[in-house]
Amino acid sequence: MTENNVATRVESVFAEVFGNRLPFSRELTRADQEYWSSLKHMEFLVALEAEFGIRFDGADAVDMQSIATVIDRIAERAA
Repeated sequence: MTENNVATRVESVFAEVFGNRLPFSRELTRADQEYWSSLKHMEFLVALEAEFGIRFDGADAVDMQSIATVIDRIAERAA
């Protein structure tokens, strides 16, 4: 699975979870967005797990604080 394919699917999941509240960008980070709360973060990770058929652990949840990191982590696991 290519990084662009992963990014497209992450963007789709992001839109489902956050709707129009946040603009999707690879540069987007949780620290920059008040709406990307810890609850929304968990909802996002669970939706990503369902989309990609992978599981994240607690360390992933802590590390995956930006869209770029999310894409990288998924691309590593889906390879």
